[in-house]
Amino acid sequence: MIMRSEELRFGPAERQVVDVRLPERPTRTVGLYYIHGGGWYAGKRQDFHGHLDHFAQRGFVAAATGYRIEESAGYRDKINDVTAGLAAFREWLADQATEVDRVVVLGSSAGAHLATMVALRSAESDDQRSPIAGCVSVNGPGTLVPWPELDGNIRTKIDWLRADGSSLDELSPDRRVRVGCPPFLFLLAEHEHLFPHDQVRSLAGLIEQHGGWTETAVVPETKHGFVYTLGGPAQDRALELITAFLDRISPSSP
Repeated sequence: MIMRSEELRFGPAERQVVDVRLPERPTRTVGLYYIHGGGWYAGKRQDFHGHLDHFAQRGFVAAATGYRIEESAGYRDKINDVTAGLAAFREWLADQATEVDRVVVLGSSAGAHLATMVALRSAESDDQRSPIAGCVSVNGPGTLVPWPELDGNIRTKIDWLRADGSSLDELSPDRRVRVGCPPFLFLLAEHEHLFPHDQVRSLAGLIEQHGGWTETAVVPETKHGFVYTLGGPAQDRALELITAFLDRISPSSP
């Protein structure tokens, strides 16, 4: 399938860019918006280019955003960046006259956290332009409220996130669940060492208690961050699970 690539700039910073893949003939009414991981202070949008190509070849309009990663960038900078990038993607979709009218947000690790927060914030928003149709969290946290076994590096990064005055309630997914949440798919690495599975399952339970629906799956023989490099059996399984989730939200048109 022939694809077109675009770069959408949404701010002056080097990383305030969204990369887009547009199929010649999109067959899905949802767009995909990826947010990279890297402990909030590393990683890059290009890490998900393989996913963009994979899904664009299957009829999806797919995008991956950057956000500021310098130590001075707190949580509000990052959530504002990914939200601004999403707005730029939505405006671009409208300009292209595609039939895409909703967006699924996806991410891994810290990117899964930011994707989850975008999706949960959508339940609080009155803005229904290209509403959030779903969220895919791969190896993301269920909470950022510290727990006894919290990794020291993650604890430091949470302190950096909060340097802008953000409270734990503001940046913890389990504190932001509301009625009206979109569907969620939680993909967990079997050998996860950063974000406990039970906390993710607890978040899924909260979403369901508020009327949402969730799916949770453990991908065997995987470690944190496994999803980026495609081509192995674990990555193939993750793509199958994501595709099945997307099929429930937006069946392919003929």
